[in-house]
Amino acid sequence: MDNILSTLQIDNILKKPQELTSRRSSYSPNCAEQVKPILDKLLETHKDVYIDCKATGYSPSTLYVKINDGFKFILDNYNDIEDYVKLRQAVSVRKLDNGVLVYFKRAAKNKMLMKNIEVQYTDSIRWKNDLENWMIKSKEGELWEIKTEPSSNDKTWLGDLMKKYPDSEMEITNDMIKIMK
Repeated sequence: MDNILSTLQIDNILKKPQELTSRRSSYSPNCAEQVKPILDKLLETHKDVYIDCKATGYSPSTLYVKINDGFKFILDNYNDIEDYVKLRQAVSVRKLDNGVLVYFKRAAKNKMLMKNIEVQYTDSIRWKNDLENWMIKSKEGELWEIKTEPSSNDKTWLGDLMKKYPDSEMEITNDMIKIMK
């Protein structure tokens, strides 16, 4: 009698599982926006991209997951994704010792050159927190800088921050932010 399943047990076993949503924090709109500049650069240049972990503050494993989950979020949730669908079929993501390589599959593995291009994968939440802490602790004449592509929201946030520190100077370019206290 112990090996006979009740009707309730059978119903639970045979029920079609509900579609699960991702429980990963990296499958998010924020992560997708961080990954999008890298994907756009790949679409534009058709060249392999190496993202160095030192510039991001993430481990290779975390960076690998963020890139893949951000890419998947774009494919699952954005409109006008035809180019991204083709790109996903054309590239592979490989975790390396000190970074992540996104490369076009057509290239022979042993002939790939890893190039550190100007696209940086930085988490704006992370550098904003670092900057706020630096502004509190730094002394006059010290310089803070980060290589990143600031968004218009980042620039607005920086402008608001600088109002709190009127004696500080800020320089923003397309790929870098510098602040002198």
